[in-house]
Amino acid sequence: MAPGSDLQVRRPGRSAGERGYGLVELLVAVGLLLLGMALASTLFLRSQIASSRSIAEFRNPQPRYASARLRRDLESSLLESSWLPGWRSEPLILRTSSEGRIAWRAEGTTLLREQLNDDGGESVVQVVLREVESFSWRRPVPGLVDVEIRFRALDGSGEVLLDVPGSRRAKSVVRTESVRVASRRGPGW
Repeated sequence: MAPGSDLQVRRPGRSAGERGYGLVELLVAVGLLLLGMALASTLFLRSQIASSRSIAEFRNPQPRYASARLRRDLESSLLESSWLPGWRSEPLILRTSSEGRIAWRAEGTTLLREQLNDDGGESVVQVVLREVESFSWRRPVPGLVDVEIRFRALDGSGEVLLDVPGSRRAKSVVRTESVRVASRRGPGW
């Protein structure tokens, strides 16, 4: 170029007066933005799953009721069943001061609470929970009772199983409700 012409030569890099971002800076910013979006989407999905499970549990309060009722019975009673080590699936028989003898047992896929009548009359049976897979209990140490109830519950994910043509069943999973109670001391403890 001839001296005094109007064209200027650009040099690589920035001069002191130029403003803006370079390619590397933009790539770093985009990378950070993508990382933040990935973390946010993961947290959002986890919260949606937790929310749907909470809603499913709220719609079916029976497991919470069964657990609370069992805990109340255990805290206010004496255990009449014999002591053997390990988990047992036989009926859990309790003696309360107000209701007499009570048996908790699984019959098929139903958990029952039965108020036993010692006079030979009919017992009062209450269905506490359905879709029960197992009911077991143990006494790890004197004065302590562990109870475990395994039951089928809706998954809460909203998925529908189409395993049988023409039928639509909501997806269910096995849940476990555990109760550990230190009870009053008395005969049999």
